[in-house]
Amino acid sequence: MEQQANALGGEYSRPASFGDVRTFSVYVSTGKYASLDRIESAGWHKVNQKYHIQRPEGADDPLILFTVAGRGRIAVDSAAFESGPGQVAFLPAKTPCEYGPGGGELWEFYWIHFSGRHALDVFADLVRTAGLCAEFPAQAIRPLLERCITTRFTARGGELLASMLLNQILSDLLLEFCSKEKEHGIVDELLLYLGADSTSEVSMEELEKRFHYSKEHMIRAFHRQMGTTPHRYWREIKFAQAKQMLALTDYTLEQIAGLSGYSSAECFSKQFKQRCGVTPNQYRKNNENFKKEEN
Repeated sequence: MEQQANALGGEYSRPASFGDVRTFSVYVSTGKYASLDRIESAGWHKVNQKYHIQRPEGADDPLILFTVAGRGRIAVDSAAFESGPGQVAFLPAKTPCEYGPGGGELWEFYWIHFSGRHALDVFADLVRTAGLCAEFPAQAIRPLLERCITTRFTARGGELLASMLLNQILSDLLLEFCSKEKEHGIVDELLLYLGADSTSEVSMEELEKRFHYSKEHMIRAFHRQMGTTPHRYWREIKFAQAKQMLALTDYTLEQIAGLSGYSSAECFSKQFKQRCGVTPNQYRKNNENFKKEEN
């Protein structure tokens, strides 16, 4: 189906039994620019259950699918997954694959096949960083994808313009996923630091100085992955340690409060009662058996 659409070029924009498609304007490489990457084919599809692409030997070139609406069911070699709205799928070249709508609804997506040494290197980095399917809203680069379809690349300099568009699309993808990969590194560092045996209250100002990121960026990255803020995470760790000390040691409330980052035993007791419904001493008494078992 894609091959039929490509042969007809940008004028092919009519309903078919499997749905609606639009494809890019075909151009012929002059061979003048050896460094240029090339859009081999691209387009937009809004298809029903009759649409199904199966390539036992894989495609000659890598394929990227940007889902706008509905869901696509995709298989790449031995991996099978669905791509929903706001997701992008990467299908390597020369790899068995098949794809089609993943339910009763229409599947709307953009797609692009491409070649070129630089583009292939970027594609390899994308798969390494993001896997075969990842979150990336097509809306973020929809204008670029639309330009791939609507621009008349047959004009002078068309192959240069097509290469620039392709590189912009790939660069935007890579920047997004490299940023997310970097975020994972920041959060991993924070988790190690917050899990250490620090008894002093953690402040975002202290974390800014230590990790050289703004507190806003750290809070946003941490919350995105952990569902809470760094300070609340640290406080949960300290509270869990305090409960463990109550159950397993003979430390006084003053000692436990100090080791858990509380300003005083009174402050610790008040917050403990609010969270657990019993005082620290009652909790300790209720868990005396744990201490005997440990000893």
